[in-house]
Amino acid sequence: MATQPGQYVTYDSNLLPIFKTFYRNKPVESLFNRMSPVLKAIKWERIGGKTYNFAAQVGRGGGIASDFTVAVANSSSMSRNVEFSIPPGKLFACFQNNQLEIYGSENGEMAYVKAAVAKLHASVEGIRQALAAAFYASGWGEVGYLPGLVANAATTMFVTNDTAIKLDVGDIFDVSTAANLLPGGTMDTGSGNAGYTVATIAPTVSSGVLGYNVTFSPGVVNGAGWASGAAICRHGSGGNASGTGNPASLLGLAAWIPAFFSRSGANWTTYIGTTFYGVNRAVNQDKLAGQYYQRQGTYGTGTFPYTGSGTYDRYIDAVTIGVRLARRGGCSNEDILIAINDEDFFRVSAELLAATTYMQMVNTNNKQDSSHYQRGIESFNIDYSTSGTRNIFDDPYCPKGTCYVLDKDCVEFVVLSNPHVAVENGVAENQPGVQPVESTGDFDKAFKLIIDDFLFNAPLTTSPDGPAMLTAIGIYGNYVVHNPAHCAVVNF
Repeated sequence: MATQPGQYVTYDSNLLPIFKTFYRNKPVESLFNRMSPVLKAIKWERIGGKTYNFAAQVGRGGGIASDFTVAVANSSSMSRNVEFSIPPGKLFACFQNNQLEIYGSENGEMAYVKAAVAKLHASVEGIRQALAAAFYASGWGEVGYLPGLVANAATTMFVTNDTAIKLDVGDIFDVSTAANLLPGGTMDTGSGNAGYTVATIAPTVSSGVLGYNVTFSPGVVNGAGWASGAAICRHGSGGNASGTGNPASLLGLAAWIPAFFSRSGANWTTYIGTTFYGVNRAVNQDKLAGQYYQRQGTYGTGTFPYTGSGTYDRYIDAVTIGVRLARRGGCSNEDILIAINDEDFFRVSAELLAATTYMQMVNTNNKQDSSHYQRGIESFNIDYSTSGTRNIFDDPYCPKGTCYVLDKDCVEFVVLSNPHVAVENGVAENQPGVQPVESTGDFDKAFKLIIDDFLFNAPLTTSPDGPAMLTAIGIYGNYVVHNPAHCAVVNF
């Protein structure tokens, strides 16, 4: 039933005007999702120049033999080296302010928070979300992959939780229509190449899978619809309808340590054989594209760990094998970081709980109360020989079904602009929480090309409410994995 303001105070319309409105005297709540804890743990470095180059020694050649003449014959190629040459990716967040908005929100008596501060906070949180998505993407602005077919003319698509967290109402996206469904090929960019705009995001269950229904406009214009497994990419990230674009977003782990096509078959051969920023990674995939493991067996069928027919890997087994592979590749035992989707983390926790015997504290001086019971795991170690880590981060931005074992010393965010506002939100690495709106702070409103090495202000003339300005956050850089051999990707 619809209600009018003041209905529960008085029904006397002549008395109603004397009642005031009471406003909560607390800061504006931030309803954004948590920031990626892994992104906060990755070190960053300011750079410059046209490209970021680094060299790696990938092999020793064939100049080793018990026959000296054979060793000499192959001695000319004893040291095999490669050089990666990475141009900067780009990411922007823009908003507008006008004089009327600024004058009308100068203090707490006028508004809950200054209009400029509210817009800056939203933009910073948007950049954080996009940076987290890019960290797990391949440079084409991927936010996820479709778990099922979306028919021609449809205006709703089902996506899993790890995709939905990277989208917001108003976002514009494209969808891959290439034969291999990967970004970088042909893309459905909507009517007039304007992309598809997200209208609503609502939680749902589809075929027993938790996820979200995302409505969008216009309806799908691709005659065949969108295939299951097609990449969903942020519009304006380099993809186009002809498949001739270049990646414009930031390179992430999906490019540096790829797991496409389960690393097998003709599509994988073509993908890995394509030169990657000056390097042919097909000649030595584990070293140049990172270690890879595919969890084996049918989950829950037979016994574990996997030893062949009738057995299977648990998730925790597969992650431990990833640690073993990273150790084999040379990763030190002190620098391992494991990134895993929060849903997969929950399954790992359930596996550990099912295989662990606890002593229940009953009728002892150490129990917390008479009915206290604890469920769940706060943290755990994964050890293999002398290698191990407790740096296991449940990251909702990590693609579900994929886990990364990273050498923290080899993964870096190299950036030309200043990313500190975007990667530092005042919450410790893997702790829950979000940054309060007001703590983002105000900013210089002078017209300048560069403010604090990350902001830009320019005048606008299109506001009906007086002089206005455009403010933009610009991030220029890339995520880099200097030593892919020290890292591993695990497919569950």
